[in-house]
Amino acid sequence: MNNIPQFLAHLPIWNDGPMKEPTFKKAVFQNLYAPKSNRGPKKKTKIEKICPQCGKAFYVVPSQAHRVTCSVSCKNMYRKKQVNV
Repeated sequence: MNNIPQFLAHLPIWNDGPMKEPTFKKAVFQNLYAPKSNRGPKKKTKIEKICPQCGKAFYVVPSQAHRVTCSVSCKNMYRKKQVNV
């Protein structure tokens, strides 16, 4: 007795023969234990800024170049000072 619905009978998965064994591709992983010189170039670009609130020098990466202060506490004090002016 065939219990396969008629609208699915034409699909190759519903044949009477046994299914094939799946084939897997070998995954390529990065060797984490390789010397650091073989892992590729590392960007060491950092921008030095001076905090206007406390005067301390701090470093930011280029994606954070819009930062003005060195910490959250300095940012909060700086914003309060800007609003009151």
